[in-house]
Amino acid sequence: MPSGSTPRCLRNRRTTSHARSAWARLIRKVYEADPLECPKCHGPMRIIALIDAPPVVRRILEHLALWQPDASERSPRRFP
Repeated sequence: MPSGSTPRCLRNRRTTSHARSAWARLIRKVYEADPLECPKCHGPMRIIALIDAPPVVRRILEHLALWQPDASERSPRRFP
């Protein structure tokens, strides 16, 4: 490796860090809220995981009693 050049592993960390900060700036601008600030104490938060598998997201939300099924998943209304 030539002197003065950055190792590939460090370049990737910089790119990842830049992408994270760009994501946070975009969310802050669009929603006018800082996604990396605790809503209770206003302290800094950090991303520890990304859950993007729909069945896993659904199980978590169901466990927290926050799942709201789509209209197609709801049972039809019964008329008296």
